[in-house]
Amino acid sequence: MTYSISLVLAGIVAVYVGLRFLLILTQSKEEPPLLKTAIPFLEPIIGIIRERSLFYPRLRDKYNHDMYTLRLPFARIYVVNATQYIPILQKHWRTISFTPVLAGAGPGPMGMSSEAGEILHRDIMSDSNPVQAWSRAVTTALHPGEGLDRLNGRAVEVMQEMMHTLRPESQKGIPPADKERIIDFWAWTNHAIIQTTTDAVYGPGNPFKKRDFEDAWNYWTPHYLTFALAPFKSFLAAKALRTREFMVERWSEYFRAGWLEHASPFAQIMYNQQKSDGLSFDDLARAQVGHSHGIVATTGPTTWWLLYHIFSDPLVLSDLREELKPLVKVDDNTGESRIDLADIRTKCPILLSTFKEVMRYHSLGTQVRICLEDEVLNGRYLLKKGGIVMIPQLVQHTSVEAWGPDAAEFRYRRFLKGDFLIGDSGQKRKPNLTAFRAFGGGHTMCPGRHFSSTEIMAFAVLMVLQFDISPIEEGLHSPVALSKWPIPTWRNSPMVSSFQIPDHDFKVSVKPRDGTKWVMDFAKEKDGSGSGLEITAEDVKDN
Repeated sequence: MTYSISLVLAGIVAVYVGLRFLLILTQSKEEPPLLKTAIPFLEPIIGIIRERSLFYPRLRDKYNHDMYTLRLPFARIYVVNATQYIPILQKHWRTISFTPVLAGAGPGPMGMSSEAGEILHRDIMSDSNPVQAWSRAVTTALHPGEGLDRLNGRAVEVMQEMMHTLRPESQKGIPPADKERIIDFWAWTNHAIIQTTTDAVYGPGNPFKKRDFEDAWNYWTPHYLTFALAPFKSFLAAKALRTREFMVERWSEYFRAGWLEHASPFAQIMYNQQKSDGLSFDDLARAQVGHSHGIVATTGPTTWWLLYHIFSDPLVLSDLREELKPLVKVDDNTGESRIDLADIRTKCPILLSTFKEVMRYHSLGTQVRICLEDEVLNGRYLLKKGGIVMIPQLVQHTSVEAWGPDAAEFRYRRFLKGDFLIGDSGQKRKPNLTAFRAFGGGHTMCPGRHFSSTEIMAFAVLMVLQFDISPIEEGLHSPVALSKWPIPTWRNSPMVSSFQIPDHDFKVSVKPRDGTKWVMDFAKEKDGSGSGLEITAEDVKDN
């Protein structure tokens, strides 16, 4: 018995020494510093599973490297801490590329055919690569202009219909101001924005209109990463597999019924571009499962957190209502109060700043790139072919160097022009907007940022103008108002989530402010080109 135990211990020691030797032998001194680990190759995996998105800020604060290397089994990860390296990495978009990540999602989590995998990986570093062509087509479709205006216009129509359900109608058709609706705050907001977004994109045949499809999507999304990594999916991830196949079949029915003809130009461009690249009908339906994830995965939580910060802080709510007041027009004939969506995009700096601060404060995403060739970064660090480059948003968004000593605080006026930081020397300086990574940046910046941002801000405006919202809890006989808003926790957000998801829902009272009927118009820009919001560093003028 003693001999057996000694033999096992000797084996463990031998394996440990071998792994440690392998780690040192295969790590170049020219690469970013390798973090020391007690268990070679495995400790980073344990840390990621246990700490999730908080893993990377902890390592930043502990080691204070501008960039470092993590070694996993069969993978090396280069994690970027210093904001200064981000523009440099973006210039190497062909050799340090996002394209393999997107291409790999097709035959992997989406279950596309091997033929589709070959198509998506074709000429991976070339402009002729199908993923690159699709990205350019989508960027054009969602660029500020007539197509984007149509999307936002339809989204506004749907959100007004959703909000009408919060206003109990009297016999005369005028919503009484003394009635309230009790809703589950997170569940209602997420459902409303999913319906708003998908109806605008997919039209009257939108599969998300059926509750069983939305429920399937809500199950699939948090299980996406687990499903993607699981071997023997039919055994270890059976429910997720069934859910994916259910959604694939619904998308197939959508296309077979001809609903795409009634969808937005954006949806048609997505489909037609990939069809022209040679994807089969089944692969096109599977691609749509991935596309819909990109379209709606973050809009729900972003909208919810924006509403939360507005209604839970009387100062924010008051400032926004004062900002919106001059933009409201009253129709003398109908008595309707009207506001133009175009004005919201151009004349609401406090709203835009609050929205961007929500994105900075609550986003969890990580920009991932694959090194397709050996690359020396800025003449300093060697990034080896096959390495994975990661830019965690939480690292950049909590950077004291980029945002100042109050980086850990929510400050809704942070993004107002002229709201400068005070440096250690007492000198005023602008925040480093390159550190704002909520929509990515450079060649792979999110093409839908103007659509989703305008939609979310319009949703918030209609809620702010129409309703008072306050938290409640269930009483013995009737709801009881809370004196303070709950402070939501989010630590159980799925690893795949790019935005904080509240751990627990809570109920709120939604009460119309008065009997006014509100209408949001959408006047076209005079030159017909539309205008984009100043969201990312690339969008901001005079940055």
